[in-house]
Amino acid sequence: MKDPSIAAAGSEGTVTYHVVVPNSNEEGDNSTTDVTFIARFCDSYSVGNNYCYFSTSNPELFAIYFEAEIDGGDWHKNFCPDSGHPLHLKFFVHPIL
Repeated sequence: MKDPSIAAAGSEGTVTYHVVVPNSNEEGDNSTTDVTFIARFCDSYSVGNNYCYFSTSNPELFAIYFEAEIDGGDWHKNFCPDSGHPLHLKFFVHPIL
């Protein structure tokens, strides 16, 4: 994780996760696909709003989503509340079979 400190106050960061997956289950097929997941997020205390973006380089292989919650409130699927603190996030990755 990295925090580029662009937010005037609070936390902001990016997480990049890279995996290599086999292309098939067939014997003798050793080909692979590189897959990258990127999560960007911010829990801003002053300038700007909270945000979360979650993406994958191969949406045909993986279904992804995130959930966001502010200080013990309700969890929201693929929606990040603009304000409130602390911001809690969960990231989900499911293979498409």
